[in-house]
Amino acid sequence: MKSTKVEIYGQYYQIKGEMDEEYIDELAIYVDKKMRMIADQTPRLDSMKLAVLTSLNIADELFRLRDTLNDRVQKINKKAGEIIKSMDDCLQENEAELGNE
Repeated sequence: MKSTKVEIYGQYYQIKGEMDEEYIDELAIYVDKKMRMIADQTPRLDSMKLAVLTSLNIADELFRLRDTLNDRVQKINKKAGEIIKSMDDCLQENEAELGNE
């Protein structure tokens, strides 16, 4: 199991897992930037409230992206169904024409 040291909002954390060090660093940088952005907007928050508020903001991003992805998948599936139906209709027409010859 790999171990990576990261800094988030002035605190150091030792992260253990199978993920690449670069990926963990990228995650830590993202969380750190989010915390600093929220801290700039609401400077009187203690670190625990700041962490919770940051978590809620990141969860909101995740949920919105998931909803957008689900909407796109539904649109793709609908369009794929329409294309398949159109192809089936064309095949049936061709088979009917060939049968009449």
